[in-house]
This record gives sequence, C-alpha cells and structure tokens, in this order.
Amino acid sequence: MATDVRKEELVLQLLEAKQNAGKSFNQIAQEMGVTNLYAAQLFHRQAPLCRAQAQRLQMAVPTLSDELIRAMEVIPFRSLAPGIIQDPTIYRFREVIVHYAETLRAIIQEEFGTRVMLEGDFKCDLQKIQGKDGEDRVLLTMVGSFEPDGIVPTPQFPIEEATVEDIQEALKAGTLTSKQLVEFYIARITRLNPQLKAVIEVSPDALELANEADTYRKQHGAESCKGLRGIPILLKDNIATKDKLQTTAGSLALVDSIVPRDAGVVKKLRDAGAIIFGKANLSEWMYFRSTEAPHGWSPRGGQTMNPYDPVQTTFGSSSGSAVGVSANMATVTLGTETDGSIINPASFAAVVGIKPTVGLTSRAGVIPLSHNMDSVGPICRTMKDAVEVLDVIVGVDDLDSATTAAAAYIPRGGYKQFLKRDGLRGKRLGVLAGKYFVIDEISGDMEKLFSLAIARGAVIVKDLELPNAEEIVSTKNEDLVLQIDFKHDLQKYLSELTTSKVRSLEDVIRFNEEHTDEKLDRFGQDVFIEAQARQEDQQSQAYKDALARNKFLTENGIDYLLQTHDLHALVAPTAVSAISLTAAIAGYPAISIPAGYAPPTGFPFGICFLGNKGSEGVLIEIAYALEQASNIRHPPPL
Repeated sequence: MATDVRKEELVLQLLEAKQNAGKSFNQIAQEMGVTNLYAAQLFHRQAPLCRAQAQRLQMAVPTLSDELIRAMEVIPFRSLAPGIIQDPTIYRFREVIVHYAETLRAIIQEEFGTRVMLEGDFKCDLQKIQGKDGEDRVLLTMVGSFEPDGIVPTPQFPIEEATVEDIQEALKAGTLTSKQLVEFYIARITRLNPQLKAVIEVSPDALELANEADTYRKQHGAESCKGLRGIPILLKDNIATKDKLQTTAGSLALVDSIVPRDAGVVKKLRDAGAIIFGKANLSEWMYFRSTEAPHGWSPRGGQTMNPYDPVQTTFGSSSGSAVGVSANMATVTLGTETDGSIINPASFAAVVGIKPTVGLTSRAGVIPLSHNMDSVGPICRTMKDAVEVLDVIVGVDDLDSATTAAAAYIPRGGYKQFLKRDGLRGKRLGVLAGKYFVIDEISGDMEKLFSLAIARGAVIVKDLELPNAEEIVSTKNEDLVLQIDFKHDLQKYLSELTTSKVRSLEDVIRFNEEHTDEKLDRFGQDVFIEAQARQEDQQSQAYKDALARNKFLTENGIDYLLQTHDLHALVAPTAVSAISLTAAIAGYPAISIPAGYAPPTGFPFGICFLGNKGSEGVLIEIAYALEQASNIRHPPPL
C-alpha cells in the first residue's frame, strides 16, 4: 500500500443475511469497491468470526418492527468512545448490537493500532431494510478511518498485570510507549466492558495525552520515566475533570453539567504527568439514592459486574474503579469512600484499596456525600502502585480546609519509604472478635495470614471485642450525619457548577421522577426522600449530638483498643465485617489487601488494617509486608 495514502475509508457492511451469508468477506469487499489491501486482509482473516456475529444478530433480531422498538429499552451510549454512536435512540438491541459492534472495533484496533476509537470518526448506522423474501432485516454499517503511516506495532512489553514500576522501566527501555499503553487499555475496555460495565467513558483526549507524554519523555530523557508520568488512571465518576469527560455520579441529572475546575486530586495528578484516561462506573450518587438499587449500578454506566463471579456483588460505590483495575482496564484507579466504598469493592475484586485519613486528600471538586467522612484514595492491583498514587494526591488544597490540618500527618519523603518487606517486624496487630467481625467460612484463610505475620515478626493479639459495637452497627448516628451533610454539601457543590439542570437535592428528586431511565419503578429513591425531609441542619443540636456521639464511640472503641493493648492496627476481614463502619465514623485510615478466595466458588475477599488518625505509614508497612509474604492476588478469569 502506498505510504502517501493518509486515510482510507473502511466500510463494513456485514449483515444483509439473505444476500451475504454465503459469501466470503473478500468477495464482499471487492463488490463494495474496497481495494485497500489491509481492509481486504481484515475481511478475509476475520470472515468466520464476523459471519458468526452476523448470524447471531440475525437470529436474535430477525425483524425490526415498530412494536418491538417501542418495547425495547432505550439506552444512551455515551460510554467508551464519544462519537461512535451518533443517534442512541435507534439502538434498542443493546446486548447483541454492542457485542457485535465492539467485536469488530476490537478487530480493527488489534489489526491496525488505529485512533478511530477516540477521534469520533468511527460511526455505526442501524437501518431497517427489506430482504428478498419480503421480511424486514437489520443492516449494520460501520464506517471508520485509519492512517497507515500511524500504525503502531504491538508493544514488546507484556502490559497485563504490569505495575507502575514495571511500566516505567519499559518506557525507559523503549519497549513501550504511553500511546501503546493507552491503546492496550482501550482494546481491553472494548472487549470486556460490554460485560463488566466498569467504565462509563474513555477520554476523547486519551491518545493525544499519551502522545504528549511520549514527546515529553523524548525531550527529557530517562529521568522523566518515574512516578505517574505517562500512566493512565481511571477516576470514579464523582471526581470532577475540567475536560471533555462528564462528571455525574452516574446520574442522568448531571449529564452535560459543566464543572468550574478540576478536582484538587485531579490537578495533582495532571501536575505529576498522569494521563486522565476516563471515568469509572459507580453506584449512583455513591449508593445514597436508594436502599433497593444494587451495588455498582448507575443509569449512565449500567450494572458493574464482578469479574470473578458475575453472580456475586461488587459491594461498594467505587465498584467500577475496583473492577476496572482488577480486569486490567487501566494501570491505576481512584475511588472515594464515605463508608466502605474503597476497601469493600477492592476486597471483592482482589485488589488493594487505601482509604486515607479524612482530609489527607482533597475533596474539592468531588461530588460529596459527607465532608465529615468522605475521603479520596487509590484502588490498585498492588500496594506499591497504591502508594505511588497516594504520594501524588495527598497534600494541602486551599479549597478543602480539612487538608490543612491533615497535612501535618504527611511524612517528609512521602509514603514509599514505608514499603518494607520486613514491615511486620515488631508490629502488634489486634484481631477484632465478635459476630460483626468473625466470618467462619474464611477463618481458616485468616489464620494462615496471621501465621505468616507471626513468622515475620508480628505479634497477634486475638479476641478483642470492640466496645459499643452494637451501636456502631446500628448506624443511627452515622445516618443522621450523612443525611444532613448530603443535603447541605450537595447543594454547595451544585451551586458552584457553571452549568447544571439541578441545583439542589430537591431538584434531583424531581428530575428522577420525570425521567424513566432513572428506574424509580425498580429502585426508588427512599434515601433521597428521607434526607430531603429532614428539618435539622448542620447547626442543629441533633446534628451536633450525633457528631459528638461518633467521636465518643471512636475514642472508646478504636482508640481504647489501640492504646490499651499497645497496638499498631486493628484487623478484620474486609467487606464482610463491620470494620468499614468503624473507620467511617472515626474518619480514620484503612487499607485492604487480597486475603484469599472463599469456598466453594473461590470468590475473593480481603483483610483490612485499621489505624488511628494519620497512621498511613504504619498501615502501609503492615499491608505491604503481608502482601509480599502471601502473594495472593491472581487476575480474574476473563
């Protein structure tokens, strides 16, 4: 093919079942006048796969009647590649159409290494046509373009499960580029996201940002290959980005809203050279709209599925971040936690989650739940990666006053200094007991981890009862604080948006009532309604009493056990115990790492380390040393 051919239109008309089913794709290409050699090879090589997809679509949708269209659900396609689908209202057959179209896009991406997926020049069209037998048929047309001179060879470096450090070494050695890294993750999302629904959207600027990172590296040499520079990161969709990405908390009410600026943590990530790659799915409104909605579901992103077992929950509002990084859809991710939303989904996805001390990371520009409990933290495949991200995002932000006081806890030299293989030596760990912290089905795995810790110099103090555990688990005080904070803090966030359809919780409730895609008929919005109905505000005595009671429960719970038994951390299984509740009302840090795979299905679970305010360094020593000793994580069977 001549190198001066800058663009060649690639037209894939792959379904007119009666006429084309018996022909080779090479024949179809010739009949269509597609002479590009690569296109002809693509048709020929992928003919069996494409025909199989075409037949599947034909069988699933033999007719396209107006009645069927009205009966099917309309799903907006803002995800993955802006521009790929121009008119979402004609795409009614979600599972079949998406699977078919995304398979073809993955083929093209793998074959050509092109940019079609992110530049809006790859389009689909679905039409009703009449076959020779007089029956209505479906014709799917896909039009794209590629630049032959821009084809990037497959990287020599194996990206799946690679750590930040591995990737930086490959970038330094020239066996990988940031562009190749982004293209790998895009192809991965294209293949897996139709099933996992972990990613709401990929940035239209991702490849441009990757090219900029590669250019920077060429200009500044090997010294620039460090930290997060040139590393793609997925952000939970409640973390604001002042770019072409949306920030919606998964809600249709915030689609097309415009944020005034990047969130504080996003500014720090950009300054560090990270590539803001996209937005991860989440439980809509951080799982605060309804008690009936499943974890990991949002109207924008659909239902996030657990990559280890689709029957099991993802359990926590940062579901997309945890599933996305576990399934190797990005190098690292960010989540947010109010009560369990980082550590719980991390546990069930066999990855690491760090919930920092409240205020250690800025919440400015993050769609809030409660300023008393919200925290932004990393979800990654390894402790080392999580600490790499943590080092970047901590620190003072003038738009979040809590960061000023919390900055006193940030150690000189950062947190990487605590990544010690002998970090368990001399550590005293208190194992929480009682019905809220002991799970019989995984007790054997937990004991193995305790034995490993003892062998590496730790002291295990067992059978510790958390004082007032019943009251903590009742969530009475927590719920009151959350409802009052959410109503107030959300209104403050919405008031600062440059453009928005909603400006208050009351507006959001009304929007949901008026838009069927929010699925009130299935999930309701009982939590919203209860919060809106509260007459108390943040100056009320009831609010102050609840905060004071939470402080009492912390001082006479976590603090009491740590001080009385001279402990460095409290320990319990993540997600399946009440340890996240305990950390939430305290605002204290917690770290979850993979702990095992529960019988009989082999479903992952984690072990959580909880310390007092500002104890991240000690917790990192403990968690990293045990992670290295146990080496439990294995990627999901995808």
